[in-house]
Amino acid sequence: MPAFHLLDHSCRRRQEEVSLVRRFFRANGWTETSALEAADCVLLFTCAGRSHQAARMVQMVADLVPRIAPGARFMVGSCLPGTDPVALAQVFQGPILTPTDFSALDALPGIRVRMADLPPAYGRMAVCRAFPRRSLWRSSWIVSDRLARRAAARVRRAGSLGIPMAAGRLAGLTRSPRLPIHVAAGCAMPCSYCAIRFATGPLRSKPLDIVLATLAEGLRRGYRSFDLLADSLGGYGQDQGTHLGALLDQFCAHPAAFTIGLSDLHPQAFLRHFEAIRRLCDAGRLHALEVEVQSGSESVLRRMKRPCDLEELTRKLLVLRCYPGLVLRTGILVGFPGETAADFAQSLALLRRVAFDAVQVHCYSDMPDTEASTLGPKIDPATLRDRLEQVGRAGIRFDRAETRREWEQALVDAGAAT
Repeated sequence: MPAFHLLDHSCRRRQEEVSLVRRFFRANGWTETSALEAADCVLLFTCAGRSHQAARMVQMVADLVPRIAPGARFMVGSCLPGTDPVALAQVFQGPILTPTDFSALDALPGIRVRMADLPPAYGRMAVCRAFPRRSLWRSSWIVSDRLARRAAARVRRAGSLGIPMAAGRLAGLTRSPRLPIHVAAGCAMPCSYCAIRFATGPLRSKPLDIVLATLAEGLRRGYRSFDLLADSLGGYGQDQGTHLGALLDQFCAHPAAFTIGLSDLHPQAFLRHFEAIRRLCDAGRLHALEVEVQSGSESVLRRMKRPCDLEELTRKLLVLRCYPGLVLRTGILVGFPGETAADFAQSLALLRRVAFDAVQVHCYSDMPDTEASTLGPKIDPATLRDRLEQVGRAGIRFDRAETRREWEQALVDAGAAT
């Protein structure tokens, strides 16, 4: 019986596709092995939306090639083939899999059930599939006990300083089993710095009734917390004549008791569906909301192709800030081409004003074929590091280790450009 070995380094948004590939192999009688050298087919699913991630994945591919057993197949999948195909081609010329094309699997020996014979993960033909129990406990919103303790200490410190902060926010920062519900793949947004859309393809939403059936199955299994996931959550349903607000209203009207989390929401989508989001908050149905602001400067946002009314955005975020139990998150991109000191100061001011519970701080780096890679002037690594230090001095907590890796890659990229 042939065996496959799957190395999954992709992000949470690609898990439906990873599951689809596993179903393909099992439908064809293959077994999954934990021993790479014993596999007849080795698959590496990659995460490569940023420059340092792509570089890491390319190196991983190069390291794996000599370890593959003689006669075995090696395939590279997920985002890297779409976000940096030139770098991948320097170390690998074999078959690739993308979020929209798995046809290379059909060429494996002894295949009887082709990928086209299986229900797709997304689109009008998607179906509600059974959930493997072992994956139900994974959630991007579940954090460690250590982080929960830090959050508790933060609330106590804030209280001692007279800063209002609802202790109920800790409800979204403690351990609880949550079921991710993948509702869409692909993205139609034109963000000038983003290469991920080259890999994920056009928007493909699951039918609303399938999403609701997934919710019902989770409730039947005893889950009361869910996280909605998509490459572009705000675009949900636009390819099927509906929209995110209609889905949220369905959740709000549901008779069962549960909460949901919304991640990676574009500011434009947040403003467009604000009333539906607030209705969820009024009903006590929203435990977490992540609105990716990226910059507090409207001029930078226009160059990012993410324009929005920042004053309206801030005002409406502050409305939601008052709801106890809601964890409010965001992300900013530091060092976008042409970002001035004044632009960056506006980003810091926005973060201070809203006082998000969690912030992801990313360093800008060029990605192939993006519009932003042609823009200038580039921000030098020394200025970039100074701005990151300003974020820390402002008391804004973020993953310094990950941000440092991004800065180190920016240093490499700057050296290669000179």
